Amino acid sequence: ILVRRPDDPGVFNGTVYVELLNPSLGHDVDFIWQYTHRAIMNDGAVWIGVTGTARTVAFLRERWGQEPEFVRNNSRYTALEMAEDGQLWDVLAQLGELVKSGDKPQNPLAGFGVERVVLTSFSRTAENVVTFAASFHADASLPNGAPIYDGYFASGGSAFAKRVVALGDEVRLPPGDARSLFPGDVPSVRFQSQTEMLPGFSVETVRQTEDGYPLVRTYEVAGAAHIDAESDALGQPFLERDLGRSLYFPEFICAPVVNTPIRQSGPASAILIALDRWVRDGQLPPPSQLISLVDDGSGDLALDFDADGNARGGVRPPV
Repeated sequence: ILVRRPDDPGVFNGTVYVELLNPSLGHDVDFIWQYTHRAIMNDGAVWIGVTGTARTVAFLRERWGQEPEFVRNNSRYTALEMAEDGQLWDVLAQLGELVKSGDKPQNPLAGFGVERVVLTSFSRTAENVVTFAASFHADASLPNGAPIYDGYFASGGSAFAKRVVALGDEVRLPPGDARSLFPGDVPSVRFQSQTEMLPGFSVETVRQTEDGYPLVRTYEVAGAAHIDAESDALGQPFLERDLGRSLYFPEFICAPVVNTPIRQSGPASAILIALDRWVRDGQLPPPSQLISLVDDGSGDLALDFDADGNARGGVRPPV
């Protein structure tokens, strides 16, 4: 785990965001942090990134700091092992319980007085957030019966949660499976860009709203890309410094050619903080806001564009 926390526990607001780090490039990427870090820090919250796949565990153990020009202290990872991706569910439950364990010496937030923990992730691992919420939340509880996770924030994901089996992270549930829905036990948010509505991305994105699920909201940002120019500019220098590589490969589906200058960081940050207030004191967030879809003439749904080529509906970003 990687912990980013205030220097002074006295300014901590009681909320911890646990981000399941994204493994799409073969190593951990902190997309939620990239989009929302200013809001997290300004609000006095804590962020924890967790490595959650056998692939990225192997990267830390076998490749981190190995290149001569990028020497790093990698001795801490030599004994790290994750035999199968199915261990993730226990990892998430144990981590959430650990940060709520008070002043136990193993707790990296001992002395901080953690009150709330929200589980979040982006893109392919957003599906794992929904999987945990649907299949493990009810049983993942503290000794006093309170839930380990107090809320969920899944961003840029698809319609399909994962099977709870050790068959790799590409094994998804079939269309229409109820386990791909947030159960609505605690406040839960899906936050999507316009990209997720496009063919070839996550066009079958679940549009789960408060209609039937009072504790669920879905927000779709018109004009925003899965990876936007701001995230590209923020993330790439660190990867060049640490790994000598670019954030996006030319053949990768999230290459900069699909990026837009419209930033999703503002709406994402606002909704994440609104989720915290919802968890904290029951303050309801805005209603779900969905991008308008229309029949494309062949029976399939397509984006509904206005005369200027902008998608109608959804969250309207300021820039």
